[in-house]
Amino acid sequence: MPRAQLKLSAGALPHREGYEFYLISEKAAQAEADRTGQLVFFITADQPSITDGVATLWLGTDVTIPTDSRKAKTCCCRRLGQFRRSDGRWTFVKWLDWICS
Repeated sequence: MPRAQLKLSAGALPHREGYEFYLISEKAAQAEADRTGQLVFFITADQPSITDGVATLWLGTDVTIPTDSRKAKTCCCRRLGQFRRSDGRWTFVKWLDWICS
């Protein structure tokens, strides 16, 4: 979470059969795309804010394209989610805002 100056651990990553999630920097994602010649898709999480039992967090998806590719990225999107803490767990409440560029 670059803007928040926080670092996530592997425990923050989702677990889904058939998919591999790992922490990666944008620089490392670009290097992997260049090395493999493949698109590298990633989830972004940034700008967490917690006040009492309510939190917001920008979540999104993006893709890194190999440098020598003739492809161009046309969009990436992120949404501001609101979460509420109850019974020791954070639960999604609603989307507050979104940005696509």
